[in-house]
Amino acid sequence: MREINVYFPESDITVTASLYEEQEPELCKQVWEYVKEPVRMACHHTMSTGDVFVAFPRPPKHPPVTGTQANPIGRVETLWSEMEVGEIFWRGWNCGICYGKCTEPLNPGGSVVAKVNEEDIDKFVAACKEVWNCSYFKHCISSVVLSRKEC
Repeated sequence: MREINVYFPESDITVTASLYEEQEPELCKQVWEYVKEPVRMACHHTMSTGDVFVAFPRPPKHPPVTGTQANPIGRVETLWSEMEVGEIFWRGWNCGICYGKCTEPLNPGGSVVAKVNEEDIDKFVAACKEVWNCSYFKHCISSVVLSRKEC
């Protein structure tokens, strides 16, 4: 099973997430290729719907194939409100991260491709709360870096 590192620079926390290669083989392959080199993404935390945020890399030179709420990508359709703590969704060139409950009964435009390993969940939630703090209290941009975990 392939794994990715999820690094939160503002809190200096790294966690490991396992890819859902059986459920989403095509999207997991896409993620794996995308993070061949570490990718830093700017986090945008929701202000009213719960413990989730999306992360955006630098825009690509050419328009990527992405999912939307009306036309999501992936095999397994998921709603924000159904995501579990530690799950990461992918929608073609950016991702979303869930670290608690979300009230949005909408599709995020993609599918869940990974979940943070159980032994890292507490660190993961702490790092995600710092993303919230950066957005809500400090009014600054936080980031997340995704990379391959090499065996």
